[in-house]
This record gives sequence, C-alpha cells and structure tokens, in this order.
Amino acid sequence: ISETEYTVNHIDKVAPTGYLEYSHESWTNDDVTVTLYAVDDRSSVTVDAGASYVFTENGEYTFDFRDEAGNLSQETAVVDWIDKEAPNPIVTYSEDTWTTESVTASVHFENEQEPVTINGGSPEVVIHENNADDPFIFTFVDAAGNTGQVEAVVDWIDREPPTGTLFHSTNGWTNDDVTVTLHTQDNSGETPTITSTGGNQHTFTEN
Repeated sequence: ISETEYTVNHIDKVAPTGYLEYSHESWTNDDVTVTLYAVDDRSSVTVDAGASYVFTENGEYTFDFRDEAGNLSQETAVVDWIDKEAPNPIVTYSEDTWTTESVTASVHFENEQEPVTINGGSPEVVIHENNADDPFIFTFVDAAGNTGQVEAVVDWIDREPPTGTLFHSTNGWTNDDVTVTLHTQDNSGETPTITSTGGNQHTFTEN
C-alpha cells in the first residue's frame, strides 16, 4: 500500500483590505482625487473600475475590489468639502433713508459653513460722505479660496439745509390783503417739510 501526501494551500476566504487617500482633505475649489490602496495577504488584488476616482463635486463613490480567490471588499469615499462658488454677499446699512449722520455699511454672507475673510478682517466700514462716484469695495475670500467683491454705495447723506424763496401776491402799494407763499427746494431732490403754522402760505391783513 502506498500513500501520497497532498497539501492544499490555496484556499483563501479572507477578503482584501484597503485604505483611501485624498488629494485634498479640507475646503477646496479644486477637484478631489481619491486613490484606493488595496492589499491581500495571499494574492494580488483587482479593483473593478480602477483604483482612483475624481470628484468634481461633493458626493460618494464606492470602490469594489477582490483578490484572486474572489473575495470582495468595498471602500466608500465621501467628499463634502468642495466649494467652487464665491460667497453671496449682502450689504446692510445703519441708515438707509435720508440722514445727516455718517452711515455704517456691513457685509455678511448666507449659507456659508466656514468664516469668510473680508478686507483683511473687517466686515464694516463707516461712510462719512455720499460715495456714489467712488464706492467702497468689500473684497473677500472663503475657506475654499473663492474670491469676490461687492460695493457699498451711500447717496442719502444730506447735511445742507433746504432753501426757500418768498413770493408776494402783490409787490406794490395795495389796500388788499397780501399773501406770501414759500417755495422750497433741497439739493437731495426731495420736497422739504414745512413745519411753520399755516404751511407754505401766510396772509397779511395789515403791515
């Protein structure tokens, strides 16, 4: 009787392992490339659709990979830090109607998950004179590197008093009453409010 010894050493029931590397791991306005590095303790590893994937926007992608024995593993890449849009600025003013005071313009941003750097740090500016011909410009950059700018324009500061002209119903000698009418104007283009009793007219019955 003869005996033959046969050794089996090609059974593999353990799936391969892998880890992911990202080209960027913080806020960015670039694409993000994810690379899968897969290993197996017994045989080579095949990645079904390639070992790298490029995210052009935020999302998820699952790598399927297997060893020569057919054991399947998966690694899911998740990217949520791509931001390719500049922040949306909103400018507000301490006064937005006619005033004699200086006006503070402030800028803020909606739907931003990270702070936005403004003009080196300040989100406010005090505007002392009308500046429609030379607006103040807020420049800003977000955490992903997207830049933008917005103007702060004030044209409702008015420190000049209105002017008025008096018109008489009669300019020469008369034995009738004389009505005096005040016509006003303002450099703002708005109609001044007359605060005297009787409005813009007064009738003299005597000198």
